[in-house]
Amino acid sequence: TIAWGGLPERLEGAIDLEPLMQVAGTLFQFNAPAGRYRVCDGARILVDPVPGVAARDIRLYLLGTTLAALCHQRALLPLHATAVSVSGTAFAFLGPSGAGKSTLAAQFQRRGETVLADDLCVVGFEHDQTPWVRPGLSRIKLWKDSLGLADLPRSGLRRIGGGVAKYSVPISRTFVRAEAPLRRVYILRPDTPEGTGIRRLAGPEAVSQILENIYRWPLAIAMGQAAKAFAQVATLAKACEIFELGVVHDPAEPRKLLEMVDRHDLA
Repeated sequence: TIAWGGLPERLEGAIDLEPLMQVAGTLFQFNAPAGRYRVCDGARILVDPVPGVAARDIRLYLLGTTLAALCHQRALLPLHATAVSVSGTAFAFLGPSGAGKSTLAAQFQRRGETVLADDLCVVGFEHDQTPWVRPGLSRIKLWKDSLGLADLPRSGLRRIGGGVAKYSVPISRTFVRAEAPLRRVYILRPDTPEGTGIRRLAGPEAVSQILENIYRWPLAIAMGQAAKAFAQVATLAKACEIFELGVVHDPAEPRKLLEMVDRHDLA
């Protein structure tokens, strides 16, 4: 449930996780520039917006950090990743901001593939410990330069809000509401000294690199979910093929990353 409600500046009995974030047991509060957001027991989000703030600015903070906190409270695994469906199974692309995740998703969408999630990718687990990607929001967030790399026009697109020069690209044409089993995980390493290449990861190295890409990992720790999240990552690393993908951004060859993934999938 998401509801409007007045919220005090301090969450009673909370510890400060960051200057804008507070945690008290199963409660989380985010004092963002657009307003205050409180996540309660994995079931309820209260929003107290700054008067006069634009709706897109409210959504920006609601659908990022606040949603990630909800996932941690529900013992779901939120990854900083983009996910696409390839032949009925999901490929997830993890990496820091600017690694090329969303540009890659836009290229997959442009050729008619299904985009499951962008930026915040939520993974759940079935009773047999199979990881499944939950469908995310029906949009891709792209910087102005990335629109050009994906051959997308900027006209008609809206900025995501918060003064951020990113644009919201709808993916309603290929968006689905069905989960997909996670088959492969690619961890993007932009501008690596070794250059472009794909390397298989396994064991502790795979677990460690996935842990680095949990969305708001400190929240899981502060809310007592770290052990659960670690166990989920270990299960994911065992169930899926994990690869490190070294990327060198080349504006002259915007589809190089997509072609690399295609070749690797067919190998």
